[in-house]
Amino acid sequence: MISAMNTPTNMPNTMNTTNAANVLVNPHGFRYFLGERIAGGGGGDVYAAVNQAGQSLAIKFVKPNPHNRGAGLATWINECNSSLKCQNHPHIVQIFEYFQTPEGHLVMVMELANCSLSDLVRQGYGFETRSICAVGMQVTQALSYIHSLTQPIIHRDVTPKNILVFPNWIYKLSDFGISKNNVTHEEMARTFIGYSSYIPPELLRRGYSMQQADLYQLGVVLLTLMLGASPIDERLPQQQIYEQILAGVPRMRAEALMATGGAAGELAKVVAVMLRRHDEYRYRAAAEVYTELARVVSLP
Repeated sequence: MISAMNTPTNMPNTMNTTNAANVLVNPHGFRYFLGERIAGGGGGDVYAAVNQAGQSLAIKFVKPNPHNRGAGLATWINECNSSLKCQNHPHIVQIFEYFQTPEGHLVMVMELANCSLSDLVRQGYGFETRSICAVGMQVTQALSYIHSLTQPIIHRDVTPKNILVFPNWIYKLSDFGISKNNVTHEEMARTFIGYSSYIPPELLRRGYSMQQADLYQLGVVLLTLMLGASPIDERLPQQQIYEQILAGVPRMRAEALMATGGAAGELAKVVAVMLRRHDEYRYRAAAEVYTELARVVSLP
């Protein structure tokens, strides 16, 4: 796809929207005015933007892989294709358009969130039990949808940075760059991904992951909200993180919270099942997790 882009190849961390160099033009001549960098990571950088009609949105630039130029393109295509299958789902971030520029930038234009769960955890925001259930129930609706497609998708990166927060506490799943399509029992995902502490045990132990891996990762997210911090310190050496995952430390942290009693204790029970080391002993489907979380919400 062809477009015109006047931004420099190496974009700065913040951008002045009054500068003409920060205007992005799509293949049809529609203009976007780039603002500050609001997120970044191994997969790409995200900038706040306003289009020529005055609509606020987010624009993601997928980073090229210096060791494999085709890898960044494959990630971008994968994310675009997966997201297009989920258009208009209320709990999946919407992509409005995507294109490649003459300079080689891989661009996705998306809806703009207030922040991510990762931002809230980092700021020390305290989540009450029912608010944590709300996060889980909304994300399980997204997971149930992608798992039930004709060609099912495993997201494989259900982490706080990829759960975005919108007005009125609407939560949406984002970043399908490493999702896996056409997953069957014979076709198993084999890529180590995301935060190290979110890698499901079966991926470390047997080199595969299936739909229950998404439920495990969501369990780590919910436990992180309960604890106010990741159950496994990401600053530890990677090998120690792997050892704690295989030892079932996240599940044990959840089980320790069960004695709290009441709704919080019941939520801890649900999360503990999501975090079982063997995927065959977890909930079989996202819909089961939704039902259990709804039960917790109904408790006095």
